[in-house]
Amino acid sequence: MDGLNCEVCHISIDEEDRRPRSLGCGHSACSPCIATLIRNGCISCPTCRRIFKVSTVDDLPVNFGMIKIMRALQETRKSILVPELVGAAAKMAEKTEFLCDIHNTQVKSKCLTCMVWICQNCLEYHNSETGCKIVSANEVIRNMKSKHVRAATPVMSKTEDYLRLTESRIADITKRLKGIEVEQAQLTEKHRRLQDLLKEGKAHRDSVLSALSKLSLANTPMEVSRSAQAALQRERFMQIWSKKNIILGSFQGLMKCVEEDELVYITHQVGQVTKSGLLTIKDGQLCMRILTMQSLPPTAVQLPYDKVKELVAEVPSLVYLELSCGAKPCDHIFIRLKQELPNCARNIAVLATGEQGPSFIGLGFHATDGRVLYSNYLSTSADIKDVSHDRNALSGVVEEGDVYGRWEIGSSLSEIRFWHCSTPSTCSSPYYVAGKMEASGIDVIRQCSEYDPITDVKVTDCGIVLHGKD
Repeated sequence: MDGLNCEVCHISIDEEDRRPRSLGCGHSACSPCIATLIRNGCISCPTCRRIFKVSTVDDLPVNFGMIKIMRALQETRKSILVPELVGAAAKMAEKTEFLCDIHNTQVKSKCLTCMVWICQNCLEYHNSETGCKIVSANEVIRNMKSKHVRAATPVMSKTEDYLRLTESRIADITKRLKGIEVEQAQLTEKHRRLQDLLKEGKAHRDSVLSALSKLSLANTPMEVSRSAQAALQRERFMQIWSKKNIILGSFQGLMKCVEEDELVYITHQVGQVTKSGLLTIKDGQLCMRILTMQSLPPTAVQLPYDKVKELVAEVPSLVYLELSCGAKPCDHIFIRLKQELPNCARNIAVLATGEQGPSFIGLGFHATDGRVLYSNYLSTSADIKDVSHDRNALSGVVEEGDVYGRWEIGSSLSEIRFWHCSTPSTCSSPYYVAGKMEASGIDVIRQCSEYDPITDVKVTDCGIVLHGKD
């Protein structure tokens, strides 16, 4: 408590709404402030910070000693001050303007004993002889501001903490909502895909039941043989559908069927032509061979490329080339594409899959200087994507394993180089680092570069490596 003011709110105590309450430590505060300080059945003294168990304001005793002092001071003031001044002081407390009600002049000071604002003329009644403590108005205002700022600072600090916490929660919920939207879209697409598979499966089942019904009605050996053959063919379609159902359920299912030596082909519509590519396992990785026009075995499982893309990473990170020296196979190489160069990576990937362009099959090598193996391949401007915005990838230094490529819009000839030098070399031509060979591929390229004649080194097969979505 500050004089007869509450130390928390700095408002004068009274015997009604602002009765002083005493804490166990001896300090006091007005009833409204006590109510605001009670948290979870406890209160911390605003002066000494000791903690007491308190449930409600009424649990604390009224400080009647403080009330007695307040009454005594009031009686003392009445006996010392003239009645007119007491009335003026009461009116002054209700006014917001700093004018003395008695003399109608500017307030200059405050009597802390009588708790009234006074002017210069009022000093006749408020002075040390009457026991009043006088402080200038500016000092009182300064102290009031300082107290309120100190009281507001921890509140503002907590408010800022709560605001930051609320913003963080909103951001977290927003992120979760976006995740839910993505998951909902994925589930919707999966639901549609399963509905299509269910419809296809029911059609196969009904065809098998129809064939078995015709078989049961056959009366001659010829009818039995023909009906049995039809039933077996439909059962085979049913088996293929079952495998497709497993495969399109997840990337793991796709990998498992290929590992079990199942004939699984990717089919893709290119214009008016349907191309297909066999799925194989190379070095423990699932690879899709180049898409070509071919006749597929009757037991082959055919998967639309757009359906498979739903299970695999959007942009291939690895392509492979099968090489031969003359008529002798030389093994394969893997090229890890630079994902930060989207156009360069795309150009190599679509040529490796046969989606566009003439592909890498039949690609020949025409020169080597002990560091790099050169090759050219035909393309059309419609197939090759502009890489001019990838110019930040140009490098004056090439290292062992780098695969460089150059594509120009309007040119029918593009070039690719495989560097197998053991030390960095300077490259002055405007090439784009499209990727890097895996370690084993460097030895294969080095072996091919030593073959004579170099023009007999060819690419016999190519494709991409499929990876499941993260």
